[in-house]
Amino acid sequence: MNKNNNFNTRTLNDLSEIKFASDMANLSEKIFSDYAESLAKQIATNGTKNKRTQIRKFYDEIIMWDDKVNLDNNEYNKSKVLFKMMKAKIAYSLGREYIDENFKNMFNTLIDQVNNANTLRQFKLFFEAFMGYYRIEKKD
Repeated sequence: MNKNNNFNTRTLNDLSEIKFASDMANLSEKIFSDYAESLAKQIATNGTKNKRTQIRKFYDEIIMWDDKVNLDNNEYNKSKVLFKMMKAKIAYSLGREYIDENFKNMFNTLIDQVNNANTLRQFKLFFEAFMGYYRIEKKD
């Protein structure tokens, strides 16, 4: 087995621990610390892809959506089709080789859990924690 396949397996195992919930009280206490740090370390190991500036673009868009929705489920329902279009943007970045399969898998797995304004906020907070750890790990 080559190193890359092993890497993908580890990332998916970590992702299975991340579950967004109906409210913050039901989240794992490790979601914004241990899990975010573990995924940041794993994704940062690809030296030529997953540049911080590229990943920051996705984080900025998540912030924009969270600000637009502002914990209002009606607003989320009006915007969810466009929000979920971020998966197409991830696919485009993968096709351009700006990101790798591991980042795509993480992003898509997490965005698939977003189904209301609360889970969108949790996604944003997770990504914020991920970015903090990623800044330490990726020196580009």
